[in-house]
Amino acid sequence: HKKVTPEDTGKDKKREATGQHKAVKPESLQTSKEDSKEKMHLETGIEEFKDSKYKDAMESLENVLKYNSRNADAYYYMSRCQQRMGGSSLTDALDNIKRALIIDRENPKFFCQMARVQMARKEFESAEKYLKTALAWDRDSQEAKYLLERMKESKQKGFFSKFKRKKN
Repeated sequence: HKKVTPEDTGKDKKREATGQHKAVKPESLQTSKEDSKEKMHLETGIEEFKDSKYKDAMESLENVLKYNSRNADAYYYMSRCQQRMGGSSLTDALDNIKRALIIDRENPKFFCQMARVQMARKEFESAEKYLKTALAWDRDSQEAKYLLERMKESKQKGFFSKFKRKKN
């Protein structure tokens, strides 16, 4: 038995004549446009975060999520912004880093961010667990090692502040 190919049936010539074999679906073009917009908004949001423009960064990062609601990095940087803003934003920071971890539960930087938020909330035991988890994923994580050291310093300062003399 000879294997029948599209050339044998003439289907290839029909597709060529109608342009069917090379047709690009409009959805795939739309997807690539959306991907580039998502990437652009993410890069803008990261730059705004680095420039301490947290509210602007939040807006850019929210735009990322309009294109891809499962962009873990957008949730991560939103959490970083909210953590830096402090106060009532810490609850949102916690929620967003949890979302990032749901999407990518093996990323050490997400565990480090969870620890940062917990440290800001004075939840040192919880923060330490997250940093140890980050180190379990990446034992060379400089970020996790640095944050562990900072946390220990904070705990010591808090402990020793009990013994400071009160000024009259």
